[in-house]
Amino acid sequence: MQRNGRFFRKSILLPAFLVLAALTGCKKEKPDNGTSLPFERLRKDLSVQSSLLNRAINYAVLLPPEYEHGQDTYPVVYLLHGLGDNEKAWYQGGNIRYYADQYAGETGPVIYVMPQGFNTYWVNKYSGTYPYMDMLIDELMPAVESGFRVSKEASQRAVMGYSMGGYGALILAAKNPEVFGTAVVLSMSFRTDGQYLNEPQGVFDSQWGTVFGGMGKSGNDRLTP
Repeated sequence: MQRNGRFFRKSILLPAFLVLAALTGCKKEKPDNGTSLPFERLRKDLSVQSSLLNRAINYAVLLPPEYEHGQDTYPVVYLLHGLGDNEKAWYQGGNIRYYADQYAGETGPVIYVMPQGFNTYWVNKYSGTYPYMDMLIDELMPAVESGFRVSKEASQRAVMGYSMGGYGALILAAKNPEVFGTAVVLSMSFRTDGQYLNEPQGVFDSQWGTVFGGMGKSGNDRLTP
């Protein structure tokens, strides 16, 4: 599954940012090239203490150059990482700052939020013991909204992810259409029922069973409602 956790760069991010341009519907002037910034746009050491998960959840935020001037609110994109990665993936290997600036003329100024998702597939655990999706909607997003001037309108809020994060982007938007108006799915980690049935036991248990149920089971017993 390591392949799915890799970050896919130019060939995928170009069309992805063109999709995100629909968030604003208008063009803005491009920001500078980032060589001399008057304030720290990338906030890397943020966290929210989750009562639902009983732990701190790390996240990072990338602000547009315009953020320090005025009191405007901005569209927000939640960026979800792949299996085995963390909240650093988008601004390290993914180089989100470069791409955000490169396509700012198409998208306009946007705030990007990069949460830590562990290996949860961005959903509530089947057993009910680790409600990650609930945490993201009910705890992390309010923390972001209280700390940064992000829009609270679904039409101005998107979720985008690759691999495991692509699955999360699809499910989050499908289950919460009143929250996310746009979903961008990149190289989604997904299997057919037949593929789930034929996964080696160790692979199934470690990657799928622990989240979706069916741990230690085989055949059709792996498939949960």
